[in-house]
Amino acid sequence: MAGVKVSNIESVARAALPKFYSTDQHPEACRVFSACGKRCVLIANPMVMVVEPFLKEFLGSDLVLETEIDSWNGRVTELVKPPRVLVGCNKADALLKAFKDISLPDLALGDRKTDYPYMKICKVI
Repeated sequence: MAGVKVSNIESVARAALPKFYSTDQHPEACRVFSACGKRCVLIANPMVMVVEPFLKEFLGSDLVLETEIDSWNGRVTELVKPPRVLVGCNKADALLKAFKDISLPDLALGDRKTDYPYMKICKVI
């Protein structure tokens, strides 16, 4: 993606990714997620991939924390902004930072070992 215009990536992602993401959802996880009050999603995918609109529009997420890719003059550099890729402890750190002034989430859903650090922060896993 290096050198590609951010707007081009966003356009392609908006056109193609919602179908991909909607077919990749586990029905039980969606049921549990939709039953929660405030919904926050932590995802390793780059923000430029336009995951946030899908999560907010289709799943009703209130807050989305994603990996941020740097850009220069409207083009992707592929340099990752701090706190780097949101996996492992970086997810936990991003969650703590986002919820520093309010209580942490009660429920955590995850599907891999790299989710354990942030899941340990929540009351129910």
